[in-house]
Amino acid sequence: MRQPENGLPVFRLPFAVRQSVWQAVFQAAVNAESSALAVLK
Repeated sequence: MRQPENGLPVFRLPFAVRQSVWQAVFQAAVNAESSALAVLK
């Protein structure tokens, strides 16, 4: 795993940051799925 300048591992990010990143990933997955379903219809 990559180490930032201060030497802390990446996974030691603040919870809010990880939460918003996860939310963005989830939102992108939902958007991709709904557009794929729209194409298939």
